Amino acid sequence: MKHISKREGFEQEFVLGVGDLCKRPEDYHEAYQKAGKTINVLLKDKLGSGYATFDQLGSYTVLNTFKDDPTTEFFVRKYLRKLYLESQDSQTNLYKTLAVYLDNNGNVT
Repeated sequence: MKHISKREGFEQEFVLGVGDLCKRPEDYHEAYQKAGKTINVLLKDKLGSGYATFDQLGSYTVLNTFKDDPTTEFFVRKYLRKLYLESQDSQTNLYKTLAVYLDNNGNVT
């Protein structure tokens, strides 16, 4: 798509997020929501690609799914904030380690 758009004179960058395969019309809304979440990750350039499917998001699948959930806010405030604050006064930055781990879809290498 990028090749065709460039050939046709479109210079605007774009991303393409694919939600899910729909077998029934009732599935369209969920697939649309997944595509939107995929686009959000791509716009933050977390995957280094201009396109992805929701299933390719790895750990971002979970993080985006629970973005507006009060339980997630509680978890971030209780655990990640503590980890962040402790990492500020330490030579071992576990907060940064966690961020790198998530950025690499849980790949420890």
